[in-house]
Amino acid sequence: MRIALLVPGPFDAVSGGYIYDRRLAEGLRALGHELRVVELAGRHPLPDAAAEAAAHAALDSVPEDWRLVIDGLGLPAFAPLAKELARRRAVALIHHPTALETGFPDADRAALKARERVLFPAMARLVATSPLTARRLPEDSAPIPPGSAWSSPAPIRRRARAARAAPAWRCFRWAR
Repeated sequence: MRIALLVPGPFDAVSGGYIYDRRLAEGLRALGHELRVVELAGRHPLPDAAAEAAAHAALDSVPEDWRLVIDGLGLPAFAPLAKELARRRAVALIHHPTALETGFPDADRAALKARERVLFPAMARLVATSPLTARRLPEDSAPIPPGSAWSSPAPIRRRARAARAAPAWRCFRWAR
């Protein structure tokens, strides 16, 4: 499968979410998938004009026959493109709902929640990175697409054997 992983740049940032995404990329490549990382410019998760322009440019740059996987931190920038994401059967990788990000005033949290309420139902699948996130999504966000799943906290093969957990890269097998 050809997969484009769309993430706020820089992809080499040091944080748990970016480490997860890099391990995901390694796992997908190890399974033989062709993977392209597309870094999104602008401010995330509360997008500015540059972030929305980067989202539009990213969609234009990825061929139609590639699966779109969008990191949840960058997902709000795609709100104006929700219909296009639905048409292309995009997948969202959700570390946690962006409205739960710390340091935002209530108005910004409400704006993020509104964007997720538009985006989540448009996605072909949501892949939550933990059981806690999977439980919080319907409570905090919007209706969840059928077949969505949670993956192990870190996609490492030995940890993936835990009950009910699947490494994130395996979740994409059913997200066709």
